Amino acid sequence: MWWIFTSVVLGTLMVNIDSSVVNVLIPTLERAFHRPPSLLQWTVSAYLLVVTTLLPLLGALSDRGSRKTYYLMGVALFTISSALCAIATNLMELIIFRMIQGLGGALIMANVMSIITFTFPPERRGKPLGYVNSIVALGTIIGPGLGSVLLSVFGWRSVFWINIPIGMVSLALSIVHLPPLRTSKEEQPLDLVGAIWITAAVAAMFFEFSEVGAWGWMSAPSIVFLVTGALFLFLFLFHE
Repeated sequence: MWWIFTSVVLGTLMVNIDSSVVNVLIPTLERAFHRPPSLLQWTVSAYLLVVTTLLPLLGALSDRGSRKTYYLMGVALFTISSALCAIATNLMELIIFRMIQGLGGALIMANVMSIITFTFPPERRGKPLGYVNSIVALGTIIGPGLGSVLLSVFGWRSVFWINIPIGMVSLALSIVHLPPLRTSKEEQPLDLVGAIWITAAVAAMFFEFSEVGAWGWMSAPSIVFLVTGALFLFLFLFHE
């Protein structure tokens, strides 16, 4: 059981470190790509946007299949996209690869807690679940510090290269030890309409709060995104 725990914790750690580690790279990326901070911040925002919007849908899809398969897909995608980020030659490539990395991260996070829950019996479940929550917080906290060390010693590309060995270990342990868990006994229809509404609402609000400093609260784009996000959120709540 603890081998399974180790494999999913490594995946969780990668995802949460990468949610904050790129923040310290912005000044270096500005010199490398000669782009303004307003564009460079999308190397962070694009990753978070994909993870946030896709988690509910991917969680629902994972309920209908093998969580091992979805988790392995997530780790593999995250590892490969980390390598692509490390060899990116321009800002647009880096943002696109970060979005793919976010998709892998969402697949990982959509399955970690369920894998732990169905691996450990109820009387032994509290400790590993607590450890996972601690790892989530730890990854977010150490991201900037780890990024600063790697940046100063090896350069900005090393921030992404370091995911490769971690991802490969997680992938190997998961292939060997993780059973093909199916956590949904009853097949229920996938709520695609609800997924569309909540994804659109989160995306609109994310764009609004990311760019409102440049647009201003009373500007036309700001008002459009704010109203659109609120409308989609209302549609989601009404639909549910």
